[in-house]
Amino acid sequence: MVDNIKLGFDFGIPPIRETLIQPNHCSAEDEMEILQAIVAKEMEVGRVVGPFSKEEVEARVGAFQTSPLGLVPKPGGKWRMIQDFSSPRRSPIAAINDYIDSDEFVCC
Repeated sequence: MVDNIKLGFDFGIPPIRETLIQPNHCSAEDEMEILQAIVAKEMEVGRVVGPFSKEEVEARVGAFQTSPLGLVPKPGGKWRMIQDFSSPRRSPIAAINDYIDSDEFVCC
């Protein structure tokens, strides 16, 4: 378990051979100040790091694939940031979710 925490869990996703950086969803682009505030808070509490350039990430991990960010409205005028692991759709490049067998990772 400790090794998995340090090195990452195997979800059956094959190695990524070519970097793919996808644009964020329109909801994130339209509300960029809100997205930046949410990301800043996530960085402040240590859940995300960065920003990094494409070259910096490739130097550390090799080829990589991003998943677009979006914003979903919540009650009370607040927003939830989402990361769309089902993107890209209708593309020759598979989405992260395409590789995950949901029967093997059942949620309650």
